[in-house]
Amino acid sequence: MNIPKGYKLVPVELLERSVQAIVNTSQMHPTLGDLREFIANAPAYSQPIYDEAKELESCRSSWEKTGVGVVFADYWQGWLACAQSRAKAGEDE
Repeated sequence: MNIPKGYKLVPVELLERSVQAIVNTSQMHPTLGDLREFIANAPAYSQPIYDEAKELESCRSSWEKTGVGVVFADYWQGWLACAQSRAKAGEDE
């Protein structure tokens, strides 16, 4: 997943809580400042986003099937580099 500069992933539950908080203060129409504030308070996620446990399992399965004479740790480092590149490019979405 590739997040453009200036953008931020915002979890759904954060948006729901923030909107509910605005509604609870009787401010039915949030201002641009309100929206900026709760987006600014959203947690930042580092890139790349991928499931390392799933990648490790796929890597081990592939390594066992190929039977190549490569040490698993070396095979994993190559696999991991590819997984990170795919995640950064957004290819696994």
